[in-house]
Amino acid sequence: MTTGLPPTSAAVPSPIALTLPSDPNVSRIARLTASAIASLAGCTMDELQNVKIAVSEAIIVLVEHGEGHPVDLVFDVEQGRFGVTARSAITGFDPDHASLALCRVVLDDVTRRYSIDWDGGVASITIDLELTSGD
Repeated sequence: MTTGLPPTSAAVPSPIALTLPSDPNVSRIARLTASAIASLAGCTMDELQNVKIAVSEAIIVLVEHGEGHPVDLVFDVEQGRFGVTARSAITGFDPDHASLALCRVVLDDVTRRYSIDWDGGVASITIDLELTSGD
């Protein structure tokens, strides 16, 4: 009997890109998209939560520190790994600013590694989450 659901650890075509307006009210779209992709990849419930939390943090930083430019997200799934890159054009962004301390604490807890960068007027947050389901 088939359930119509994808098998766990299903291959997910990636990368998958999403562009959102710089509005905290649409951050839910990013979390739901990330959650759906993680679910297709066969993530555990804990991994799904970590993906949603990490994506939320990236959106919060780029919207709160941004200048109203769209936020571009790229989701990249490989065996044992869920990667997210979030970018937005921001003229003056300090990746070491004290206001990012809570974001760093949260990302330290839910990711394998991350980076918060600014180069050429573009702020980016790169997130790497480990997936046990891909092993």
